[in-house]
Amino acid sequence: MIDPELAVLILAAGESKRLGKPKQLLPYQQSTLLEHSISCAKSVCDNTIVVLGANADRIKEKTNLSEDQIVINPNWKKGIGSSIAFGIQSIVKKFSSCKQVMILLTDQPKISNELLGKLLVSHQNGNSSITACDYGVTIGVPAVFDQSLFPSLAELKNDQGAKAIIKLHISQTSLINFPEGHIDIDTEGDLKFLG
Repeated sequence: MIDPELAVLILAAGESKRLGKPKQLLPYQQSTLLEHSISCAKSVCDNTIVVLGANADRIKEKTNLSEDQIVINPNWKKGIGSSIAFGIQSIVKKFSSCKQVMILLTDQPKISNELLGKLLVSHQNGNSSITACDYGVTIGVPAVFDQSLFPSLAELKNDQGAKAIIKLHISQTSLINFPEGHIDIDTEGDLKFLG
């Protein structure tokens, strides 16, 4: 689906320190967690950027990512904020007509084509600057951000994630339900969610 005004940013730069192995490469639904995220992203948009960092060479070797999909954040150790900022800057350079960015994490196994389609339709039919997911206990990504927020996203640092921007602009944010959004893969105990 080609929409020149939309791009998807997939964050996959983390070290998976608590897990002890790259979570991006964990087997999931006949592929890997990262490939699952990419497949879901491709269901809504062809303009996809994957931000790699830790284990970048290994991830590239073990997945079928094309070079034009990948950017490598040299400052990935500084945290997720640095990867969002780097990814947004890369999207602005690569997709000059982009007016909306959807941000995804690699480690949310319960995302689906249907969820991302619903998120995008909700955003495009509404008049909010952000459309995010409501997990019930908190809110967060996947989320779509309008171009007016690109500068704020590009200034994120350290461990400040997209939620910081959502909270700052909560009055301009619409929400869709994603009760399984709180499920992410950080530790060995979380691997049960991949079954």
